[in-house]
Amino acid sequence: MSATIRSICLSITLVLCATSLMAEENILVLNVANTSDEVIPNVSLKCKGDAPAAGSDRNGTARLKLPFGTRPGSSVVLQIVAGDWVMISPWDGRVIIPPFDNNAQNFVSIVIAKKSDRQMLTSGKAVEAIVSRVTREVSTKMDRQISEEERRLVLETQAREFGLTPGEVDEAIREWGRKLTDPYQKGLAELYARNYPEAAKLLSASLDQKIREIEDLQNQAANNAFFLGEALMAQEQYQAAVEAFKKALALRQDDGVFLNSLSIAYRMAGNLKEAERAGERAVISKGGDPRFGQYHPATAIATLNLALLYQEEGKNIEAEQIFKQALLTTERGFGPDHPEVAQCLDYYANFLDKLNRKAEAAEKRTRASAIRATFEKQSREKAIADSIQLLRLKEQEAGPDHPDVAQAASTLGSLYLENGQLDDAESNFKRALAVREKAVGKDHLDTAGDLQKLASLYQSQRKFTAAEPFARRALDILEKNLGPGDPYRVIYALDSYAVILRGLGRTNEALKYEARAKESREKQIRSIEFNPVQQSMPNRMNAPNLQAPPIPAPNPPAPKNRRNQSRRSLSK
Repeated sequence: MSATIRSICLSITLVLCATSLMAEENILVLNVANTSDEVIPNVSLKCKGDAPAAGSDRNGTARLKLPFGTRPGSSVVLQIVAGDWVMISPWDGRVIIPPFDNNAQNFVSIVIAKKSDRQMLTSGKAVEAIVSRVTREVSTKMDRQISEEERRLVLETQAREFGLTPGEVDEAIREWGRKLTDPYQKGLAELYARNYPEAAKLLSASLDQKIREIEDLQNQAANNAFFLGEALMAQEQYQAAVEAFKKALALRQDDGVFLNSLSIAYRMAGNLKEAERAGERAVISKGGDPRFGQYHPATAIATLNLALLYQEEGKNIEAEQIFKQALLTTERGFGPDHPEVAQCLDYYANFLDKLNRKAEAAEKRTRASAIRATFEKQSREKAIADSIQLLRLKEQEAGPDHPDVAQAASTLGSLYLENGQLDDAESNFKRALAVREKAVGKDHLDTAGDLQKLASLYQSQRKFTAAEPFARRALDILEKNLGPGDPYRVIYALDSYAVILRGLGRTNEALKYEARAKESREKQIRSIEFNPVQQSMPNRMNAPNLQAPPIPAPNPPAPKNRRNQSRRSLSK
């Protein structure tokens, strides 16, 4: 059925059931449809808070009892109570209450989709909902760039909410972004892609447009202002971000998320007095917001932000009281053994240190360290278990000799290596190499990568005799495929092989390879200096470090997790 025919059918349906859509006092009339504009019956919905649920009838109409005191022009958050459905539009479930007078137009249309239905990825509405939710969660970090691991976890969580895989969602978002013309949607796509200047430009233009539009667009304009503020914060344009967040609050008063972001923006701009006012309002607002509540993770983060602000102002009595409240809220909101609790304990310990209460500070840090150690161990073990499952699935789907199996085995080997399980790492690296040689050939670049992993593993254990043939083969393959002067992978392979030769006592040979690496590196530097526009530094995800790797110390410790432990930004 074409989009035009579906639209006509929907219009006819609305006309036929106009009487049933008539509004009445304290009742919100909804029209429930899917992304193909087909009405959906038997979906149970409610307004968040103390309000009963109601189901949609055969015409897709639902009549929801509103919380006491809700008036036209205010907003409520809708919730799907039962059934395997997910909200598409509005993406955050928030709707503006229309007038209660008897007018057939006084209803609200919402769009939902069946979870795990990959057809939704062809719908612009659905993809916009997903990217909005992903971008909101990613933007919880303000005074530093979010790590790739944190971005991956956010994408994975949101994909799971829609019953999809992160890969499917990411591909759909990027494909969606390439087709867009609307500045708001393009701004979200650019923000998702971390192109902050372009995101800010697009979102700013769209914001000016939406503020002039009718009241029905007020909610979207508020979201626009918030995302603009996030883009400006990422560029350290704090005063401009303040103005953006204030515009968001003008459109949606007392929103706890907006208030918390405004507090941080004021704080980063140096206006602590206004930051305190906004921070206190954020804690109160989130605690009373039916989306959050007193012990919600978002309330916990806002409370900790306020404690840090009091500390910065030197209000030690108020700060300690709020630190205790933040710790309790964080424990209740995230769970007592969550890394967010460890983060809160660290901040509390720093505060106690400044008060010269060293013993109490040490106690807090000890607990934080124990929480992190447990969580990191569990995370590594989960990653290994997931990787084992992926390897088995690839074997079943593609067969034991497929390149995907080689890649899965290689990834599993790297996880074992990170966890210090060297024997398991070795066996998986060897399997990856064997499958790769059979699938793509012994002289393929991917084969060289597996050879380098084995050489590096043996080198880290000072097993230079075992490492040497793998490193030599990898170097030969790289030079054959990329040329002896390749500025990145070949130079790294030369350096690595030289280190192994030195470990074997073959110093004269090592000197020759070091000289070749040095010569290639100098040529590359001269090339960049001569023509800097055409040259670029290697992508760190694809090219190894160009510095020569050191000879490892005897009996090296098991590899440790090197995740960034720097201070988190707490915006939500």
